[in-house]
Amino acid sequence: MVGRVGPRVRASTPPQESLVRGRTGRQLWLVTAGTVTFSTGRFALSPLLPTITESLGISSFAAGVAMTLMFGFTAFVRYPGGQLSDQLSRKTVLVGGLVVTTGGFALLTVVWSYPAFLIAVIGIGVGIGLYSTAGIAWLSDLFTAKQGQALGINNSSIYVAGILGAGLGNVAISTDPWQSVFLPVCLVLCGLLLALHYWNPEQYRVSGAGFDVSDTVVRLLASSTVRRMLLVGTLFGTAWQGVVTFLPTFLRVEKAVSPAFANNLFALLFLVGVGSNLLAGRFSDRFPVPYIVAAVAGVTSLGLLVVVYAETLVLLFAGVCILGAGLAAIWPALQSYMMDLFPEQSKGGDYGAFSAGYVGLASLGPSGVGFVADQFSYTVAFLGLVCCLLCSAMLALGVSRGG
Repeated sequence: MVGRVGPRVRASTPPQESLVRGRTGRQLWLVTAGTVTFSTGRFALSPLLPTITESLGISSFAAGVAMTLMFGFTAFVRYPGGQLSDQLSRKTVLVGGLVVTTGGFALLTVVWSYPAFLIAVIGIGVGIGLYSTAGIAWLSDLFTAKQGQALGINNSSIYVAGILGAGLGNVAISTDPWQSVFLPVCLVLCGLLLALHYWNPEQYRVSGAGFDVSDTVVRLLASSTVRRMLLVGTLFGTAWQGVVTFLPTFLRVEKAVSPAFANNLFALLFLVGVGSNLLAGRFSDRFPVPYIVAAVAGVTSLGLLVVVYAETLVLLFAGVCILGAGLAAIWPALQSYMMDLFPEQSKGGDYGAFSAGYVGLASLGPSGVGFVADQFSYTVAFLGLVCCLLCSAMLALGVSRGG
């Protein structure tokens, strides 16, 4: 395989893959704990954006650029992170990613200017990109029959983190300085670093890695299915990043709700997402994934339309529930589907390259929303995200029909 220094053997699978106990269960929840912790800190930034823009004296577009850089660097390192996890060890990249993420949050606790804020969120993005790709590959090593469910649990933790992040944002709004709320995130990450070091059975390797980006890209793009699913992930991801970054601000500006109520609706978005993420993981083990993705994108666009045009709190509440269910449901299905398409020996690097593509392109979503909001309104910007979702649904439907 391209860029390999030797074959990688799938981790031995016990007769019964357990999601809650034994070696597989322990590793699943250890990876998930890291995901939920750094995601809590990352999602706390969204309800804080109005406070951050005022504190640092920046525009909505500048705030969107910062979020684009965070998501963009997450994407940029996914391919090398996946390749390194194939060639070195999953543990090496998981620990390395968590170290960098911890450093980013540590800087965020003392940030004093826009350039320092950019450096902090870039560090967070780099660390998350390394950890996330290696984590998905590690879970794919450990699980076969229950792979979709395992990935669904890890993805659902992101939505639990969204709820916690909204709560942390509420605390930060009433805390002076707001930067101090990220200190608990740093402390928990330090504890998880120790746990990952002692409980992950793999060895560290820090030499012998090599990259062959061009061959990997050419090989992946030779598949029409990969090309189309790349577009599906990009369009859906653009909407996901735009909504997750600016929904609290949209609610405060366009719906004239209080900061606390906007943050509570933001938490509701993730609360609903926990259940739909787990269900999508289970369905992806049983039904054709492209059909699931097309249906999810259609439902998500409906939810976002309801949020945009809702004139009562009941409709707004319903719209956020539909939107949250849709935004959460696509990722375990898409990840499991793509992991099954890629060769066993290079799946970490292949998935890293694939996810780098769609996350990197989708990272323009926050900048786009911020720019359109500055020029027109958040309503216009969010309607643009509805168009992205509808295009994603049609492309996925084309893949499901083999066209």
